[in-house]
Amino acid sequence: MESTDLRDRLRRALVQPVDSAGLAIFRIGFGSIIAWEVWRAHDSGLIRADYDLPGYLFRWWLFEWVRPLPGPLIYVAFAVLGLAGAMLALGFLYRTAAIVTCVGLTYWILLDKSSYLNHRYLAATLAFLLIFVPANAAYSVDAWRKPSVRSWTVPAWSVWLLRFQVGAPYFFAGVAKLNFDWLFRAEPLKSALALHTDFPIIGRFFESNGLAHVLAWGSAALDCTVPFLLLHRRTRVPAFGLALAFHFLNARLFEIGIFPWMMIVGTTLFFEPDWPVRMRNSLRSGGRLVRAAILSGFALGFAIGGFLPTEFAPVRALVGGFGVAVLAFHVVPTRLRAPARSIEASSRSARRFQLHRPLAVLIAVWIVVQVLVPLRHYAIPGNVHWTEEGNRWAWHLLLRAKTAQLRFLVEDPTTGERWVESLDSHLTAYQISKVRLPDMILQFAHHLKAYYADEQRDVEVRVEAYAKLNGRPAQWFIYPHQDLTQIRRPYIPPADWIEPLKPYEG
Repeated sequence: MESTDLRDRLRRALVQPVDSAGLAIFRIGFGSIIAWEVWRAHDSGLIRADYDLPGYLFRWWLFEWVRPLPGPLIYVAFAVLGLAGAMLALGFLYRTAAIVTCVGLTYWILLDKSSYLNHRYLAATLAFLLIFVPANAAYSVDAWRKPSVRSWTVPAWSVWLLRFQVGAPYFFAGVAKLNFDWLFRAEPLKSALALHTDFPIIGRFFESNGLAHVLAWGSAALDCTVPFLLLHRRTRVPAFGLALAFHFLNARLFEIGIFPWMMIVGTTLFFEPDWPVRMRNSLRSGGRLVRAAILSGFALGFAIGGFLPTEFAPVRALVGGFGVAVLAFHVVPTRLRAPARSIEASSRSARRFQLHRPLAVLIAVWIVVQVLVPLRHYAIPGNVHWTEEGNRWAWHLLLRAKTAQLRFLVEDPTTGERWVESLDSHLTAYQISKVRLPDMILQFAHHLKAYYADEQRDVEVRVEAYAKLNGRPAQWFIYPHQDLTQIRRPYIPPADWIEPLKPYEG
């Protein structure tokens, strides 16, 4: 009986109407960032460098059939993705735009393992969820064109689902930081800080071992707790402020693309869903203090977002201004802010939302998968940052600094001839920098097997791999006597051909 009551209360809580404004603001910011990311890829020549030039691409198992479109069509595909992001921001043909954005981002990920990035994976997951979420109910072209789409309210589950997806990278990144290197050696953070002593104002302290440990422990604590702190009214504002500072810091210290800016926009979902309406009303009819706080916050954030990173970009500046303005508005005492519209008094408030069983099951399965996948490496022996087994899709953000020296040794047993394969004749410089991952090493060995099979030569491929992890002494990474072409793909971890990481003796 109690379980039935609990289930009923949960269902009622998930379908209750909440203001649609917060969800709409997230849609606008997210779509704009996706459009900007595509433009960045085109403007910097990444599309050509990553997919038009390489002679070999590291394709994903079961998705080997995914290929770059030939010639100029690959650029057309990316242009369609950028257009879909812009349409998503505008709320124009919203469902179609969300589907195209999700498919386009997934295609981008599947083109080549070496170009996998956490922020692209996060963007793809958010785009997938937007397919099912009515984020075009407000502030959209669709709502303007079709009154049936326009609504002051959306079901609460739509906001909670996106909150979960945004909270996952925080929490699992924090859990992943609970390891020896990060907590007790402050690596690789300490080494990264030492390279950025030109950081404005505080850079001169970046060579301090004590500061590195404070930031290591502080960031682990923040990541683990910030999703939960954001859920509570009393801790939400300081938690958002800390998260904002964290993302600004990361945007300057590390090359992580759109990740900080996407997370700033996503983290605003944890505020009450009507916050944009209250903020707009405060700008219109609030007191001078409220308006001054919001406008000053925007100006400060615009300067930080625009000029703290190594190069200026309007989107960074606008997102920075947006984030600090939202923080400034919530810092102002509640009594000074203008009230929001009343959902109960809205003509649309009587709309009854349903959470049909198929959608509920799909959401439950999605949540379970998103929880289990980042934890799967705990079931695999060995240090995940060394073996890389279970590292992808797990939100292991900036937790390893790993370098490797590789030599692929090819032997023709028939003739006894041996040689070192030139990677430059197969891969780009960027791919070579990523081939240190064991599954990619194995995959490339099989590629060489097939490459020489076309020349009627049955070769064996071994690897001499010497690697360093987080400032540890270099050691052998792959057993050099192992003919990797005899190992079937995909292999089931743990790999017995990866040398175990030696205990740290610093």
